[in-house]
Amino acid sequence: MAAINNQMSGGNTTGYDSYAPVISALTLSTSNTSATFSWNTNENTSAIIYYSTSPLYMTEASATTAISISGSSLLIQTDLRSVHSAVITSLTPNTTYYYVVYARDGSGNENITWPSTFHTNQ
Repeated sequence: MAAINNQMSGGNTTGYDSYAPVISALTLSTSNTSATFSWNTNENTSAIIYYSTSPLYMTEASATTAISISGSSLLIQTDLRSVHSAVITSLTPNTTYYYVVYARDGSGNENITWPSTFHTNQ
């Protein structure tokens, strides 16, 4: 995509961000009714955690809409930052939850972690 953008703009891509943010160093700890997440991004992003007791359903984005993800969501930050943390509370003890972490940079580039699970304590 960057090569196409480069060709279309005559090689002038100064100031244009065409790369999705990288989500890294994701850690997760649980109690019986909560889950605490922390992670980093390689650039400033907003962040959302999507979670559910059922597998998450994701719909690919189109030219006019963002990615659609099923399940509950917890908006972490609307301001752009590179260090993130969140606590999801009121979870059910001894239950498996599915989750993804979503990041979006100031240019609208998006990234999502691979779907994963966590289990609350008894």
